[in-house]
Amino acid sequence: MVRYYGIALRSQVMKFVRKGGDYAEAVRVFGISRSTLYRWIRRAGEGRLEPIIPQDYASKRISNEALAQYVKTHHDQTLAEMGRHFGMRPYAILYRLKKLRFVNKKKHFCTRSGTKRIALDSGS
Repeated sequence: MVRYYGIALRSQVMKFVRKGGDYAEAVRVFGISRSTLYRWIRRAGEGRLEPIIPQDYASKRISNEALAQYVKTHHDQTLAEMGRHFGMRPYAILYRLKKLRFVNKKKHFCTRSGTKRIALDSGS
């Protein structure tokens, strides 16, 4: 499970390092990993010390009925356009459509048998 450190601890660590504290000592004293310390130093240089908390993807969930209704009424839209409408990525829309068994079957006229038949018909 991901553990988020507060801004107060981050500030203390940065203050310790800026005063000339050793990185190994900071890791031992504050109980953080070396990679976490390096990440905080890099982020502090960028002016961003607050933790990055991932987005709540549950808020982007849409009902199957809403997606199915939208596809039926806007069948000519691309996945990217549908994704923009629902605030999702195109691949997520594709995944949901596959779950709902919406498929776009295309009839390709450039099949071998179709090509041979066309060639034979046009040659006569």
